[in-house]
Amino acid sequence: MLVPVGSSKNAISHLQYAVDFAEAFGAKLFVVQVYNVFTKAGTMINVDKKN
Repeated sequence: MLVPVGSSKNAISHLQYAVDFAEAFGAKLFVVQVYNVFTKAGTMINVDKKN
């Protein structure tokens, strides 16, 4: 089971739901952090640094 986790206010509750769901079915859980990257020509943005 793949669970995308972003920065929304509901991210923690969505992750908890996925954990409970995976546990109930004996599934493996893979968590992926999702974020948007906006770039401008000629600039470098550190995508690992979050606000």
